[in-house]
Amino acid sequence: MTSAYAPRAAGDLLTTGSVDVVHRSVQRMSPGGLDPQARLQLFRPFERGRSREGAQGLGLGLFIAAEIAKGHGGRLTVDSDAEQTRFTLRIPAASPAH
Repeated sequence: MTSAYAPRAAGDLLTTGSVDVVHRSVQRMSPGGLDPQARLQLFRPFERGRSREGAQGLGLGLFIAAEIAKGHGGRLTVDSDAEQTRFTLRIPAASPAH
């Protein structure tokens, strides 16, 4: 297994992988985390979480990202607790046979 770690202002990026799967996670410290209801809706089209004043968007970004992951035989997930929120993208190293 290999890994790379690159801290960023928007969150910490962690990439790990093996022969079969590549994992890429973005972790952000977010006091309070996401409530369970919000987590259920995050990957639906036109859904937005709590927004900051002046924040723009249609609520399609996570939906599109999750659909792209599915199209490559992978998945996009979210884990959140009182201290942090982590989005993880898992993609097979080789594309699935169609």
